[in-house]
Amino acid sequence: MKLILMRHAQAESSQDDFQRGLTKEGEEDSEKMAQFLYSCKWNINQIRVSPLVRSYETGKNLASSLAKLSSTHILEPIKDDRLRPEGFSSKGYGPIEEILSSPDMTQVKQSCVWILHAPDISYAASYLTGMPIGNYFFPLASMLALNLQTSIHSQKAAQIWQIYPECIKRFFLQE
Repeated sequence: MKLILMRHAQAESSQDDFQRGLTKEGEEDSEKMAQFLYSCKWNINQIRVSPLVRSYETGKNLASSLAKLSSTHILEPIKDDRLRPEGFSSKGYGPIEEILSSPDMTQVKQSCVWILHAPDISYAASYLTGMPIGNYFFPLASMLALNLQTSIHSQKAAQIWQIYPECIKRFFLQE
């Protein structure tokens, strides 16, 4: 199974951190990331997001863009409280294992996207790959693809690729 860790896209400035929606740039970046993800030809079976508005809107934009590109139904992002900010940094890696072993996650046949916040996305990447946390940098709307079916003993997943919106703008969407 492929697991794509994605950091939420750019959000508006606001006093209420939990209610910040996406900016126009954030919407555009999540659409560009969907285009790249679609080009991988992976069947995304699930999108799991934190309960914060910016994470949910990133997931909704990603799902909508993927549906337009592939002419399929729109996936409804699943809000998961375990993906809220500081969920991994304050509780260790238990929430990652809980999510991976949950019944709805074990039904995912091909690929799943988790939309996270910094620094938790780096903690998750480090835990799953066995690499030091300093090896990962996640700009807004960036993605890290992992293969969870690995036999490497020191890691739970093998990294496939990592990409940022700026890379897509420069190298994939040139006219």
